[in-house]
Amino acid sequence: MPSGVGPPDTGGDLPKTELTAAAAGGERGRWVIVAEEPFLPANSGGRIETLSFLQACRSARVARFVLVPGLDDVDYGVHQRELAPAIVRRLPRRTRSTQHLSTKPYVVASRPFPSGLSNVICAEVAGWGATGVISSSFRVAHIGVALARSLGLPLVIRPHNIESEYFASLAGATSGLRKLAYRVESEKLRRYERIVHQLYEVTAFADISQEEAVQRGRLSRRPVHFLPPFLPKARPSSPQARSPAGEVLYLGAFDNPNNVTGLRWLLKQVWPRVLAQRPSAMLRVVGRRPTSEVVEAIAGSPRTVGSTDLPDVTPAFESASVFVNPTQRGAGVNIKVVEAANRGVPIVSTSVGLRGLALKPGIHALVADSPEQFAGAVVRLLAEPMLGKQLATTAQMHIRTVLGHDRLMEALLAMFAPPSRW
Repeated sequence: MPSGVGPPDTGGDLPKTELTAAAAGGERGRWVIVAEEPFLPANSGGRIETLSFLQACRSARVARFVLVPGLDDVDYGVHQRELAPAIVRRLPRRTRSTQHLSTKPYVVASRPFPSGLSNVICAEVAGWGATGVISSSFRVAHIGVALARSLGLPLVIRPHNIESEYFASLAGATSGLRKLAYRVESEKLRRYERIVHQLYEVTAFADISQEEAVQRGRLSRRPVHFLPPFLPKARPSSPQARSPAGEVLYLGAFDNPNNVTGLRWLLKQVWPRVLAQRPSAMLRVVGRRPTSEVVEAIAGSPRTVGSTDLPDVTPAFESASVFVNPTQRGAGVNIKVVEAANRGVPIVSTSVGLRGLALKPGIHALVADSPEQFAGAVVRLLAEPMLGKQLATTAQMHIRTVLGHDRLMEALLAMFAPPSRW
């Protein structure tokens, strides 16, 4: 077996625990799910969505064979324990700078699926009896295509955004050589998207964002559906029970230049205006992989606390009176906003940050795009907790209606159903 692949649990057979569950509950499918990256701890929007989706599959009696690029030995054990009784296999991840020289996009070239490894995985998957394949993001579409082509299985690709546009937005948030690299990546992805959008192996696309689903529908010959993100099913604290403690929460992954740009705008242009009117307010910055620039910016900002690389972001949400999303540019759904709505935290966002799930300004959140208006919205929610409760309750009801696991799983199962015949 090639290096980078986890050892089979039972010689390639379905573990007895999952066989027992299937026999007792009536299995509805066996899906090979290709993750974009390791997702434990689930401490960012994309990771939370991936874990929640896999949990929803288990609740819906869909057996899971999970392929994860980039798992090391420790992470492999963690993912196996968390996802049991699912099968977990690791794939290689090559993040060397030479991968940028490939004619393929870096996000694809850095997640290789060579023929030798493909043969091993396909043999195990065939013996397991898979009924479908899901690429959990566009960045692993090529792995799903290889599996679907070899095994004759239906394939659903679940993009988080239009990747070429996302990297174009990253280019707009940086400068120098990094800007050039993002522009080149954006163009490579644009060519790659044109290919994948036409492939007969793709049964359907299930876009996480409504806007991107509409746009992809104009680009693709394959069926395109809008399937909102999966979020934790655990019941969060009620908005009515939240105490207005005066704490403002920012959440973001800092290996994303768009998040760094948004945080910089928040700290330099918005937060001083908030403190001028609410001197007792506190800003908590939560995120993973902070750069030295981010650490220094947090340390130099008054009444600001950094809580980076947390294994669990739940306590940060529970102590927050207001959640802020100062995103200036980007693509797709800001899952962190959806998470805040699901947890019943009042939201202040830019108009860019609220896109994708029909969240409405003034009904589900306050929306502002200038520093003065954004600061004013934050101050207003801190001063008017009843308004915050009203917005949070409405947003929470909307999100739970749109994002119910049963509803989402039925929609996804329908994509794998064979077409009806006369």
